[in-house]
Amino acid sequence: MKNNYNLQNFDLYRFIAKKERICDKISVFKFNRLSDFKISDGDSLFYDVSISEVLGHHFLNLELNIDLRLLCCRCLEDVELKLKTSNRYELVQAASKSEKHVIDDIKIEIVDNFDLLSFIEDEILLELPTSPKHAFECN
Repeated sequence: MKNNYNLQNFDLYRFIAKKERICDKISVFKFNRLSDFKISDGDSLFYDVSISEVLGHHFLNLELNIDLRLLCCRCLEDVELKLKTSNRYELVQAASKSEKHVIDDIKIEIVDNFDLLSFIEDEILLELPTSPKHAFECN
């Protein structure tokens, strides 16, 4: 589906009301914190964002697919990382103080001007290995 949204100023209320879905690709150059990685002009992130509802609760579904070149911590050569992730986040009006520290069940507070682009970048960074290595033995 065509993306008519500004990802840095994302209207979650409209997205929920219309139960829309965005399947699109975006240049990796849009993500400032990914600039440390070797990126070529053709590198893109494919993402799929949708809304689902279960028993009156709304969820943001996020699927990411990206190929990155990291530095192997053993041989210091490039290592390709194919990152595919799929997560679901509950959308809430306001998180109570007791809910803010629950790690197992991540909730997104529905706010005006949600920065979906930064949220996607956070999700990529959280999925990266702390010590990237080749699958084979390298020196």
